[in-house]
Amino acid sequence: AIRAAAAGGHGAVLTACDHVRDDALTAIGVRLEDATREGQSSTWKLDDPETLMKEVAARRAEAEERAKQAKAKAAAKLQQEVDKLTAGSADPFETLKPDLQLEGGALSQADVEAWVGMQPPPKAKGKPTPEWLEASRAATEKQAPFLKKLADSSEGKLTEKAISKRLDSVLKKKEALDKQCEEYASKGGAAYLAKKKEELAAMLG
Repeated sequence: AIRAAAAGGHGAVLTACDHVRDDALTAIGVRLEDATREGQSSTWKLDDPETLMKEVAARRAEAEERAKQAKAKAAAKLQQEVDKLTAGSADPFETLKPDLQLEGGALSQADVEAWVGMQPPPKAKGKPTPEWLEASRAATEKQAPFLKKLADSSEGKLTEKAISKRLDSVLKKKEALDKQCEEYASKGGAAYLAKKKEELAAMLG
């Protein structure tokens, strides 16, 4: 059997060897133990066939469980990628619609885009520079009347603080969604997503 398997390559030979050890030899009560050190030979021992078959069954069950867990882990990882790509395929503002709804009013895409243009530049490490302080002050001056206008349009249902907090939250989520959109496009867009969905379906099937 091993000689015949040799034509199938290294993997086929190993499979044939496993068959001889776990099936053929086990059936006649021969335990074959692999060498534990380099240079040593395998050892042969006589044992109860039933005991050997139970050990083989336990090893196979353990191997099957490990393979099952590995497959589940790979499927979960692929599902996460598909979910991320699916999110990247959508318009960020469509995804953000629930976040634009506030109790007592709603924000618009234009509001969010305007808020983006009112943000101060990123703060560098260390002591704030005079330039950054001036830019931050200018951003605050722009934000104040904008927030007041939104609060007034809500007829007192929303405060400037609540609006500002929600806009900051939406802006942070939008930045993450924009990155997902960029990744989606860079990987091939709809064609790549379809390919990953097929791989996932095959894995789960």
